[in-house]
Amino acid sequence: MEKDLRDFKQMELVDVINYDFAKEIIKNKKYRGEYENLANELLDNHTPIIRQYIIYKNYFEKADPDACSVLLKNVIKNVWNEEYLNICKGKNQIIYTDTMTSVQTLISNFYECVIKEEEGKEWENYKTKYKVKHFSKKVMEDMYKSLVEAKEEECLYPIFNYYFISDNEESRIILDFIRHYHTLGNYIPIPEGFNTSRSGNYGSHDMWDITLMKIKEYYDCEIYNDISDNNRSILELLHLDKLYANTYKWLETYGSLENFIKENYLEMYMENGNILATLEEKHGFNSPELKTKEDYLHYFKTMTDLINIRTEVIFNKIKE
Repeated sequence: MEKDLRDFKQMELVDVINYDFAKEIIKNKKYRGEYENLANELLDNHTPIIRQYIIYKNYFEKADPDACSVLLKNVIKNVWNEEYLNICKGKNQIIYTDTMTSVQTLISNFYECVIKEEEGKEWENYKTKYKVKHFSKKVMEDMYKSLVEAKEEECLYPIFNYYFISDNEESRIILDFIRHYHTLGNYIPIPEGFNTSRSGNYGSHDMWDITLMKIKEYYDCEIYNDISDNNRSILELLHLDKLYANTYKWLETYGSLENFIKENYLEMYMENGNILATLEEKHGFNSPELKTKEDYLHYFKTMTDLINIRTEVIFNKIKE
């Protein structure tokens, strides 16, 4: 057993819940110097959470914990059944994993939603000046740098500052969601091609509650042996991607939704036999984008809670 895994098992639960596998970048000699230089360059007097996220997204996605964290791979091997892990191995025998609910699309849509609700001009001014269309990770970096370097009275992006940097009740919900993006409870082993396909156009469906809604539909098919119905559910889940066979084999290995939920430690996503409806009819596979600031904040808080509960469940399994 790897020393890092032994040390991980000895950690306090609160530290495991907050353990960011993206920090493995700092341990890697290949990336450590560049990371530390960037962190110092963007040093500020506010929360380090948004700084670390911006650095990771803009400079170190190539060092994604899915691919680069030895500790994460050892945790996955230690917890999941070997039969199921074999389905999640590529030709190189590396186990594919996925961050179940991603951050960037959600917080980008949140910012644009809030700008409309609060009739802010900063986004329109920014789009016109720099000729951009979407609130991307590079835009976040630019706004962040401007705020770090500016004096208080020169704040060009007050709405961005309020929700992503300042300390208030709403920013704490958002930053807590970002903070737990790369924690244990947000990871799952998956078959090759599944993550990119199910994420949809620009990450529109990169949320695990709506992923589970479609997986449940697959298992609940009235004529379960009718391959045409199975095809439809999987192809819709994968947005008509051609890598159908990998996902079909993966789901068939479990045989039922109950087994899928149990073996992947997903009980907290279930409520009275159904996928937890985080926003009832407001949010589903056919309507993934949320509509109001309150909806987004509710969703961020709910997903963070589910991730943290799942971290505790998996950690208890590791310690058995």
